[in-house]
Amino acid sequence: MDFILLALLCLSLVALAVIAWYLRKQLRRFEARFNDFKALRFMPDRIQALAKEIESMQISDVRDELDSIQSTLRRIEDLSVVPVEGARESTLPRHQQLRALVTRDLLSRDYVDIVIDSSDEELSAEQVQVSLTAKRNGAIVNGVVSVDNDIITDINLKAHYITFP
Repeated sequence: MDFILLALLCLSLVALAVIAWYLRKQLRRFEARFNDFKALRFMPDRIQALAKEIESMQISDVRDELDSIQSTLRRIEDLSVVPVEGARESTLPRHQQLRALVTRDLLSRDYVDIVIDSSDEELSAEQVQVSLTAKRNGAIVNGVVSVDNDIITDINLKAHYITFP
């Protein structure tokens, strides 16, 4: 009977050792999987740094600059497509011809940053009131330029001055 008890005890110890070895093997495999996630330990700090960087970017300034570039490209396109006065008759749309005519005239009068607010449909008539915004000597001016059959008949622009208190 002592022999049977000793055999059962040895068999129990061997089974316990095999179970312990199997559990340790599974634990190491599990730890190896979690080692792959060690890089995520600093993720909250990286996300906060990224959020601060995005907040520091002035998106409105970028949008304003893109709008300015777009309006400048439109003026350049209108000026480059339409031939100079006195050249032979052009087959370009009326709105491009009027934009170029008004822009060229105002540039010769020392206006800069000319932005024509009238739509293409409004510029298709023979007699047109071209509404625009421009700058002259640092002051922003708004108003209309009257055009009748490709001749500028009236320029009515008013400056908006900022006064100090």
